[in-house]
Amino acid sequence: MARWRQTSGRMRLYRGLMLWVLVGALVVWGFIQALRVRQAVLAKVQLQSRHKSGQDHPKPSAVVGPTPSASFLQRVYIGKVASNTPAPSGTVLSIADAGDDTLEVISPDLLAKTALKAREADEYLAAGQVLQARKLYNSALKGISGLGEHEAHGLREKLAALNAHTLLGTGVLPDDPAARIVAVAAGDTLARIADNYRLTLALIEELNPAVHPADLRVGQPVKVLFGPFDARVVLHAHRIDIMLHQLYVTSFKMQLDDALPVNPGIYESPGNLERNVNVWPHRTIIINPRRGHGRGLMIQRRPAAVGNIGVSGKVLARLQTFLSPKYSQVDVVP
Repeated sequence: MARWRQTSGRMRLYRGLMLWVLVGALVVWGFIQALRVRQAVLAKVQLQSRHKSGQDHPKPSAVVGPTPSASFLQRVYIGKVASNTPAPSGTVLSIADAGDDTLEVISPDLLAKTALKAREADEYLAAGQVLQARKLYNSALKGISGLGEHEAHGLREKLAALNAHTLLGTGVLPDDPAARIVAVAAGDTLARIADNYRLTLALIEELNPAVHPADLRVGQPVKVLFGPFDARVVLHAHRIDIMLHQLYVTSFKMQLDDALPVNPGIYESPGNLERNVNVWPHRTIIINPRRGHGRGLMIQRRPAAVGNIGVSGKVLARLQTFLSPKYSQVDVVP
């Protein structure tokens, strides 16, 4: 009996000690968390104070110091950080409560690689190696797009000018994987050739100004491109990029009106939105999450908003030339 009482007393002592250790650990943990919260609040207050006073005012395309692990952000708005989203080349911070001030932070390594590719492309172009130059320009643009708008704008201008005289010209560069000369077969029409290569008739006629649809001859050479062309609508830049598969071709400015946030669930409810909207006569493209416009133009990814993209005049005519309602797709980027 005495031993049982002694053992029971020890157990109560051990339990009491463990309880006090647990209480002490919780107190320490709470103290540490309180310190972290205090530091975060002080940092936020200090940032807001410095921003309101004009100190450390951000400038577009600012570059981070030369640290090997420097990440880059896309259009960082001064505001409350909502979430962190992993990206292939770094981490993109989603910022809530966007303000007027923006900051683009880009890795120096990315800038150096982009500049190197652009210089190499310039050298190839000067040496007459147009396809290699086009490939390098396009690769550099793909790597910097959405991150460094100043650098991307220069690359788009170079590619658009190059494509206007080569890809969209009347000739075909040797070994160009995007274009070829084909011979008219018996029973062919320009409209049939355009459909075979997923192009518009207007573009085929533009590429072949000397070819008259009513006078086609068997064996007559016709320039074609391997379509279809697609459109990438960049909402924040009010820009429409024309793409030939992975190759950037050219861009057009557009107006964005009445863009409204959309609940993602609406896309899975058939019949909620308009279908088969023929918008060309109205001189407007309607971004439709289900069908796009016409029979075939559709959005590849769920957009952040649904609204009207206004185009008119020469821009509308060029879009009609590039985009086939039967084959082309529209990719919307917020």
